Amino acid sequence: MEARELDLGDASVRRAWGGVAEAADPSPFAPLAYAEATAGAFGLRARAFGVEQDGALVGGVVAYEKRRGPYRLAVVPPFTPVTPFVLAEAPAAHEVHARASPLDALVAAVGERFHAAAFRLPPALSDARPFAWAGWRAEPLYTYAGPLHPAAERLAQAGSGVRKRVRRGAGDFTLHEDAGGVAALQRLEAEAYARQGAAPPVDPERQAAWLGALVASGAARLFVLRDAEGGAAGAQAVATDGRAAAFVCGASWPGSAMTVMTHLVCDRLYADGVRSLDLVGANRPSGAEFKRSFGLPLVQQFRVTRVARPELRALALVRPVV
Repeated sequence: MEARELDLGDASVRRAWGGVAEAADPSPFAPLAYAEATAGAFGLRARAFGVEQDGALVGGVVAYEKRRGPYRLAVVPPFTPVTPFVLAEAPAAHEVHARASPLDALVAAVGERFHAAAFRLPPALSDARPFAWAGWRAEPLYTYAGPLHPAAERLAQAGSGVRKRVRRGAGDFTLHEDAGGVAALQRLEAEAYARQGAAPPVDPERQAAWLGALVASGAARLFVLRDAEGGAAGAQAVATDGRAAAFVCGASWPGSAMTVMTHLVCDRLYADGVRSLDLVGANRPSGAEFKRSFGLPLVQQFRVTRVARPELRALALVRPVV
């Protein structure tokens, strides 16, 4: 079984990719619309690799290619907590042990294509042995993610502080879906970083282009929380494929606004058919505690990396290569 690079300009390839993504575990990062918008905004190239069985596509991955001199690097883009390997079925154990699964074929293909590579696997892909056995490094990361329930059930699972802030603060705000809310989101983010004595990690123009492209393609939704006077008290960008969603960036006023906004966005997503949610990241104590309070389970995911060239390995001792 071998994987090959796919031509994303071929309509039949795009249909086949959509079919695999539909059969796979839901992921807001699997659609090609997400990959292409992200690559375009951050100066990367989206390269897709696929593996077939009996003439049908059964798995694939999009690598985000970045050039550094003569070297081809596959990197994890900003605001992208998962660069998924999309598999129609979970790898069978006997195929994994024989290193003959579709995932093994994809790992081999990207390993051959890039001088250095990094991917962040979805939590559902919990077995990183195909990467480790192929010489990759697997680093565990954590996030709060799981099923999205109706409001009453969701609040029953949440912490008492969440319930209190929602009960007291929900009437002070209204949630609006606003494709033009990028400026409000970026202003609130800049204010939040300033309170921490830090600067936004990404050029605002690139972030704005990214959000605009995602919303225009349907790969993300943008919500703005407004107070009684119409002022923007919070904003949240949510990547979604219609079945699963992930909070990719957002900010709010200090106080109850972020809790109320998270609750109201979850209500809206559930009403629209979304049934799983990733709050994205539990690797810093303060943010992890806030996300824990919403009652979703703590799950592990892996960041896998491979640096093939010795000169790049030496450079990685000084600063990260991918």
